[in-house]
Amino acid sequence: MHLRSVIPAAGWLALALLLIAGIASAHAADPAARVAAIAGEVSAIGRDGASRELRQDMEIHAGDTIRTGAGGRVRLVFSDGSARTLRPSTILVIEAYRHEGNAETDSSVSRLIRGGMRAVTGAIGAASPESERTETPVGTIGIRGTEYLARFCRGDCADGQVPGEEPPADGLYTHTLSGATVVTGVQVAAGLSSHTDMQGRTRLLTRMPSVLEDREAGIDWLGTGIPGTETVDTVFEIPAQHVGTRFLLCD
Repeated sequence: MHLRSVIPAAGWLALALLLIAGIASAHAADPAARVAAIAGEVSAIGRDGASRELRQDMEIHAGDTIRTGAGGRVRLVFSDGSARTLRPSTILVIEAYRHEGNAETDSSVSRLIRGGMRAVTGAIGAASPESERTETPVGTIGIRGTEYLARFCRGDCADGQVPGEEPPADGLYTHTLSGATVVTGVQVAAGLSSHTDMQGRTRLLTRMPSVLEDREAGIDWLGTGIPGTETVDTVFEIPAQHVGTRFLLCD
């Protein structure tokens, strides 16, 4: 007896919907990133509100909110080869992430709520720069094949104060290490910095502001590692076309 004579049309529709839902669920379960290096207290809160303490090699999914403690640092390597290294007292939300090797549908959207990070573009940004961006309370950071530093200050950047000078103004600070960024519509080329005030107005800076320095991390803040940890950048197969460039900053 043929199966169609046993299962009515409505049953076939229900079965098809179940299969589609199963496939979508499987894609949703794929990790966006893994913990490549970690130090101090770092946690993640999922879409369901459940919190978990992060450890080396743990998975990060779209919808997770990553929090680093006062002494916490973490380096996340995404499936497309991109990376985010979060400094202490940072909150970063992985709002959306999809990597299937399709430039038309792949996307990576993060939201920096507080603190700072160092970011390196991967395959998604290389194939379609407009598909990768970081939102902040005062504007958006877009990329053009990029490696950059970013920090959002709201009365919590006293560590970046230069002796004898006023405390750093609130807002978003960025420095482009390679490629270019676009901050609220203003292009920031390699070697330049920017400051976006609390009204969303961006101006270029000719040197990296002190709030982006990380004296505790030293050169590792500009490199790939975290002090006292072993960096593992092979938790995902990084696409061959993604080759990072490292820069040392000089006054």
